Amino acid sequence: MKYFAKFYKDFYCDKEYSLDPTEQFEVFDFPAEGVTILGFNSCYHNDHLNRAGSINPNCIAKSGIRTRNLKRQGRLFLATWHHNFRGGPYDQDYMDDTVLESLISKEVKIGFHGHQHKQQIVRIQNTVVEDKKMYVFSAGSLCAGPAENPTGYN
Repeated sequence: MKYFAKFYKDFYCDKEYSLDPTEQFEVFDFPAEGVTILGFNSCYHNDHLNRAGSINPNCIAKSGIRTRNLKRQGRLFLATWHHNFRGGPYDQDYMDDTVLESLISKEVKIGFHGHQHKQQIVRIQNTVVEDKKMYVFSAGSLCAGPAENPTGYN
């Protein structure tokens, strides 16, 4: 993640991105809009031998602690990460969907991800507390070519 950390620092004008996997999340709060966006790294344990995505559980826990006061103020919580959470029978490069239950428990109402190069909206219901749910939006593909897009998606 050192190259991403350098890009992050350049992009945000000297704001640091931690190389510690338990700190690879960000809280962006917009009080005037009543919205807080949680950004997560879904490349935890991801390398050339393990293509599956994952978010470090400590990041989700710490984001909940860091946003406690914002919850009391009634913020709408959104989250973003890279990896999709569903894949085909031969796919290995998606994230286990149990992480979504953790995000729901932290009051995240809407999630955004990319990676699969197709647009999709999914409603996730918490299986423990049925009145809690989250909508997950998958971005399409802005600049992928025909070889990168799944069959049937432009």
